[in-house]
Amino acid sequence: MGLFHPVIRLSFAIMHGDKGLIADALAYWAIRFEDMYKRMLPPRIDMSAQSITAEAQWLKVHAAKPEITRFGGSLQICEMLCSDTALHDISVADEFFITEENIELKMREIGDRAIGLYLYEPALTTLHAVTSFQALADITKRVLAEGNGYRPLLAELWQRYWIWLTGLYIEKGYPKALPTLDKDTLAYVNAIDWADIASGIRKVPEVHAIKMVFSCKWLFEELDANPLFKASAINVLADHTHVKPVKLS
Repeated sequence: MGLFHPVIRLSFAIMHGDKGLIADALAYWAIRFEDMYKRMLPPRIDMSAQSITAEAQWLKVHAAKPEITRFGGSLQICEMLCSDTALHDISVADEFFITEENIELKMREIGDRAIGLYLYEPALTTLHAVTSFQALADITKRVLAEGNGYRPLLAELWQRYWIWLTGLYIEKGYPKALPTLDKDTLAYVNAIDWADIASGIRKVPEVHAIKMVFSCKWLFEELDANPLFKASAINVLADHTHVKPVKLS
């Protein structure tokens, strides 16, 4: 895939701080690398325009009713869609764009789409959409903390992640609305402590579940206190324990 495990592995290596692990992660990334996108993205024409939100862009994709003419597993279809220039054009369009100036804002918007899509259809692909989003967000924050010299490169990385996520959104049927939390459900989510979620998931012998809860907790604390991150972590824990799951609207 060249996205999920390499970027996650690199993020963990950087968190650990071991140069050997970082070198190993970079080598792993190089071995797994495959250019799925096949072309450079078209440049933005109107440099004075303000980008619409990621949610608004997906509503435009939903209204377009794109047809998938490819067959295979979810991951395979997403990989094929990444090289589709039509997907490039509807993902990073004139009205929605990711630039070096708006990276932080777009990260939060994209994170809301990623976690919403996971809650809409919990699956290994949507789970990896969240965990790889967290890893790329972690790397981005670390790079930006050292200065702004790599902002153009980070913008390109986020453009490509967004293209892949939009392909997954299309593969999942491009739903018009993603799950939300009503007042009572939000109160239930807020009442549960992150420490209890973390303690519970450490007893679960399933690496993807542990990584998902870790990613949701990191995103909630380090990027955006979006209650959907905590709701997702609770539901992952509920899949493996007797914790009451979050009821979604």
